[in-house]
This record gives sequence, structure tokens and C-alpha cells, in this order.
Amino acid sequence: MGKILDNFCELFVKTYGPCLPTPKSKREEFLGKVREKVSYYQPRIEDKCNIGLGKIEVKDNKEWLSDFYRHRYLMQACEFAWEMGRIPTKMDFRSTFLISSFAKAILTIPIAVYNSSSGADFRCFNNSIYVPFYYMNRSLETFHPGRR
Repeated sequence: MGKILDNFCELFVKTYGPCLPTPKSKREEFLGKVREKVSYYQPRIEDKCNIGLGKIEVKDNKEWLSDFYRHRYLMQACEFAWEMGRIPTKMDFRSTFLISSFAKAILTIPIAVYNSSSGADFRCFNNSIYVPFYYMNRSLETFHPGRR
């Protein structure tokens, strides 16, 4: 019975592998490789261009939408208060957070569908690099194993 189950699991993974989510261990391994590349190239770029890039973070692309809207609502709260000629208060942050949360909720599904079907490339925002792990990335990895 155990051998039959093992064969079934192996066949299932071979057949539906590209459709399955990337395992967390494989994600962390790939994110580690990207972090190594960033730490290798960052000082070289800074020396060559005579600039400071600061701390660059490498994250899963799932975090991009949350980071984008968190930054956006903080900036909008500050701008709104400054236009009124005052320092931002908790009420400013709460009101802009409510609006941004609603916008984020509306965009979550369309962005997830787009990313899954298009195989999103790396994104950069606010000194962070976002690495995609979507269906198209998995299928390209399966059908073109040399692409890593």
C-alpha cells in the first residue's frame, strides 16, 4: 500500500508540479541566492557610481501590495495634515488607512490573477526587491530547466 501511495504522489507531482505552489524551503533557498547576489553587486555598484544605495531588502512578491499601500497611506496622511497646516494625528492615519485598505482589498484578486498568468518579473519599491513565485514562473522552470 505504501509503494502505491508513493508512486501516486510522484505521478501527481510530475503531472501537476507547475500548478502547485512553490514550497517554502525552495522559496527561502531562492531568496537567499538573490540576497547573495545583492550583497555581491551592491558594493561594486556603489563604488562604481559613487552613491550609497542603503539597505536593500529581498522579499517575496506577495508582500509588495501590502508594502505599497502601507507606504502610500502613511504618505497621504502626512500630506493631508501638512496641507491643513498641522502635524499628522492618529485620526489622519486611521482615515487614510481605511481608504487604502479598501483600495488594497479591491485590487488583491486582479493583481494576483495578473501575476499568476503573466509570470511577473522582479519588482522594486522603496529599497526592496520583490521576487515572484507564480504559476508562469513555475511552468517556465519545468519546461526550461536550464533557466534559473
